[in-house]
Amino acid sequence: MLKKIFSLLIFLAIGTMVYAQTVKVINAKTGLEIQNVSVFDSNKKFNRQTDQNGQINLSEFSTDAIITFRHPSFMQFSVAKSSLADGQVISLSELILEMNEVVVSANKWEQSSDEIPNSIAKIDGKSIEFQNPQTTADLLSNSGKVFVQKSQLGGGSPMIRGFSANSLLIVIDGIRMNNAIFRAGNLQ
Repeated sequence: MLKKIFSLLIFLAIGTMVYAQTVKVINAKTGLEIQNVSVFDSNKKFNRQTDQNGQINLSEFSTDAIITFRHPSFMQFSVAKSSLADGQVISLSELILEMNEVVVSANKWEQSSDEIPNSIAKIDGKSIEFQNPQTTADLLSNSGKVFVQKSQLGGGSPMIRGFSANSLLIVIDGIRMNNAIFRAGNLQ
């Protein structure tokens, strides 16, 4: 009886090794594993993620499925499951995002900087890339044009000419970001 159970266990182990198809997802530039890569088929019937070692078992996906590997920091990659071998390495290229210039203005309409009587500080993309700040508060304080009182969780409140919090009007895309009803202290 013990031999039959042992034989059955060996048969099951060999059967799962034959049908198992594990692939590893790595960064094409650095060669490091990428964890939490969404892996799904063309029907979006199965949606799994890579583990902390960048590996995923594709045995649940059908053999004729087109499998897509997607991560927010990397370019999307699709491949047919039939062309993937067990233990194959998938290399994903980093996705480089470029942002356009951000204009902060005091008016609701666009004006030339020559027509505005106030001083204007401009921070270009190259200096932002060089400084590599973690938050907008760090970016503003590193510019040397505005004093920023930092708070918890990466927040910061700008202080302009001694005024802060509800004494300043902070607007992003026409939406007021600070509100006088909360308190007189710094809010951002």
